[in-house]
Amino acid sequence: MTFRVIFIGFFTFLTFSTHSLASTNGPHKKFECNLWEDPQGISHIQANTDAAAYACLGYIHSRDRAWQMDFLRRTVQGRKAEVFGSKEIRSDYFMRLLNLYERAEMIFKGLTPLQQELLKAYSNGVNQGFSIALQTGVYEFQKWNTRPEPWQPKDSIALILLQSFDQTKKSFLTDYQESKNLSLYGKDALPLLNGDELPWNSSILKKGEYPLGNTAQKIEIKSGNHDSASNEIKNFFEEIPDLLPPTGIGSNNWVIAPSRSQSGHAWLANDPHLELRHPSLWHIAHFQSPSFDVIGAAIPGVPLIVSGANRHLAWGLTNSYLDVADLILIPNEELTTASDERPWIWFKLWKAEIPFFFKKLKRTTGGRPILPLDGPSGKSIVLNWTGFDLTGQDFIGFFELMKASRIQDADLALSRIGVPSWNFVFADKAGGIGYRSIGRVPKKQSASPYGMTEENLAQFNDRVSKQELLSADEMPHVLNPTRGWIATANNRQWPADSKFYPGRAHHQGFRQFRIEELLTLNPKHDLESFRKIQCDVQAVDARFILPELLKSVKTTPETLSATTLLKEWNYQTDLKCKACALYRRWINYIQTNSSLNSVGLYHLLQAPENPLSVSLQKTINESLSQALSDFHLKVPQWGEVHSCLFPHLGDRHLFEDQGIPTPGDDETVNPGNSEWQSPFFHQTSGASLRLVVELSDPPKIYSILPGSIKDLESRDFNNVNSPWNKWVRCQYESRQFPINWSQVKATQLSINSSL
Repeated sequence: MTFRVIFIGFFTFLTFSTHSLASTNGPHKKFECNLWEDPQGISHIQANTDAAAYACLGYIHSRDRAWQMDFLRRTVQGRKAEVFGSKEIRSDYFMRLLNLYERAEMIFKGLTPLQQELLKAYSNGVNQGFSIALQTGVYEFQKWNTRPEPWQPKDSIALILLQSFDQTKKSFLTDYQESKNLSLYGKDALPLLNGDELPWNSSILKKGEYPLGNTAQKIEIKSGNHDSASNEIKNFFEEIPDLLPPTGIGSNNWVIAPSRSQSGHAWLANDPHLELRHPSLWHIAHFQSPSFDVIGAAIPGVPLIVSGANRHLAWGLTNSYLDVADLILIPNEELTTASDERPWIWFKLWKAEIPFFFKKLKRTTGGRPILPLDGPSGKSIVLNWTGFDLTGQDFIGFFELMKASRIQDADLALSRIGVPSWNFVFADKAGGIGYRSIGRVPKKQSASPYGMTEENLAQFNDRVSKQELLSADEMPHVLNPTRGWIATANNRQWPADSKFYPGRAHHQGFRQFRIEELLTLNPKHDLESFRKIQCDVQAVDARFILPELLKSVKTTPETLSATTLLKEWNYQTDLKCKACALYRRWINYIQTNSSLNSVGLYHLLQAPENPLSVSLQKTINESLSQALSDFHLKVPQWGEVHSCLFPHLGDRHLFEDQGIPTPGDDETVNPGNSEWQSPFFHQTSGASLRLVVELSDPPKIYSILPGSIKDLESRDFNNVNSPWNKWVRCQYESRQFPINWSQVKATQLSINSSL
């Protein structure tokens, strides 16, 4: 129990705060289901009604991940400081500014009565699971002396909004980064850092699969003050609260038609890349009812299988990075009529909660957030995001996708989802394959100006009110392409000659290049070939960049052995690799010392006549010396210095284990993105789920999580059969699906209805 302290003048008021679950007084109906947990820890649910299946799924989610659900809800509510103290005040203010939690309630009211019923049933199950979790003891609730409040249907909608915003924020962060580039390089920024025509890039859709444009899409640089990299703005954007795991990492998915498989069936693979924490972001379960028979991964708190399969169809997602958000510079004097409020952010201080209320939140008359900064030249920065305009109708397709039996049904369901924005691939047991991007995406037939856009308030309001969105037919999509495969890896949807423009937030195509190479290299695929692709650890960027870098190295006794090691490297980033640590540390130093990304670095290496290349030569050699110094001139094996700690979501220092050595690097299909913390590279992100489905009849499901299904208080990294070690080895588990309920020993679960 905590108490809140309010200081008013010389008087102090104490208000005791106890959070308890809602009672269930009075007569209520019950939801009943059969529940069986298989030897792998996967829960299977069988119910006579869809609502009962949802209630039991809610129970399973909260029983296994109660604290995680409460943490994510507190994040979107802007209430983390109540548990974690003043360090979360900034994050809480930002979430209050976005106002996603209030929007969730309006969206819930716009759902169909049937979908509202399902979310209410799910919430009933969650609350009963909360009660069980608290009775059995959840170590995080005990550690932070808190307990969950009752779950409401709008909470699930809010978590979808949170995930959507976090996965699309790179759209507007790209605007900031481009303005920062302009302040560094002026008009040279665009040719230097434009990565569209580089040899490793390719689009998801190929020739003949998209509408052509009339003219080449030329990117415009508007004249004006580009001093957007002031320390205040720089700090805000570069330290913007990580609401969920970072977004710039990426994901992979692909499907192949029967003509490309050894078994004669369609296949699907999906591995979303996110930050690797404990507990794992995803929870795997199976539920069966009159309308559903689906198995796969969901975020606890959200009763939607977004990567999984039913008896007829499989689907998986990646981040699309389509341009759904932007930053607008508006003169301060035009925002004097903006609405403002002064929220109270309660933060924990010892055993008390203290209010912080010294900062106002401002929004335009249309409800767009005005970021709490002073923009360049007396302008404010306004955030525009298509997710601010979502209604209940934009969520209907999620429920329909899990029922789909043909790729045409899946394509229709996905076309009805307005939540921005993911790439889905899907396949059915009849052998069909498909791809579609989802979400409310502005229709752009020409390239957006480089950097943040300057507008007056009237222009901005008019553009927002009249914003035309891509129709279902215009969104990136394709069914049954003649090539027999489709792959996405956060790369560009359309090439430069397309009728529509996707924006510039997409990821560089190193992973896509390698996936396409491996898919086409092998004429027929099976589970083992899919495993090899998902777990490929070739450093694709090094294939293109390292040979050019080595041309610039001045040979000295210090660098001779290093360059020999790098020249002999086969680009594989396995645990025994010795060139890996040296290459990655060298690249880190070059990019830090030069303020160049891989695109700018490659462009300058290809253009020695460019004046910027002269200083780059010096940077390359100095950076190599710095990298060698970090290793004291003795380069270690990758497995000796590259490991994943799987830190706890609420406290990075909660566990003291040493982590697990991991392969992979920043630009491998199986990513090992890491941060240098001398003398180690600590892997921070990677495949948060690996899923492979063969669309036989019934389908065969293979998956693995980097962690346990249930939230455990300890992890046994030394156990070779632990899910963490199986994940490192890319060892799938064959899932039991579908279930013959007459042959399993199920228990009956009864959920009380109180909503």
